[in-house]
Amino acid sequence: MDDNRYQRIRKLAALWIKYLPIIAALACAGNSLSAYFGYNMEALGYLVTILIYIGVFLLSYVLRFCFWHRCLIAYIVTCEAINTFDYYVGIPISNKGMFILHVALVGFVIILLVIHHVKEVQRRKSDGPAGRCDNRTT
Repeated sequence: MDDNRYQRIRKLAALWIKYLPIIAALACAGNSLSAYFGYNMEALGYLVTILIYIGVFLLSYVLRFCFWHRCLIAYIVTCEAINTFDYYVGIPISNKGMFILHVALVGFVIILLVIHHVKEVQRRKSDGPAGRCDNRTT
């Protein structure tokens, strides 16, 4: 990642970290206020969750996390999205089917990580040794 792009992402992440607690507190207060008046505003809670996940993903770039960490973050977001969609809309499969879906997702992530690891080992053999989790990708 070039330095100019990295600096922009870093500034965006700093703003994100600065204002996310304020947004989360306002959403929490709004949720409590709406519950007092008899309205259910669960969407505010999920909005804050989405904002937190976006912040974590931004921070993975700012702190230059490796592919392994970003892949696990994407896995967590995907699982959360599937579970939330199933809760509100409903996925027409049984509990066993949902379990198989999550197992398939885990299998996909493991295969992705193994393929990346094999490519990384081959690259290190040709380029020389590197530090642990030093496979920073943009």
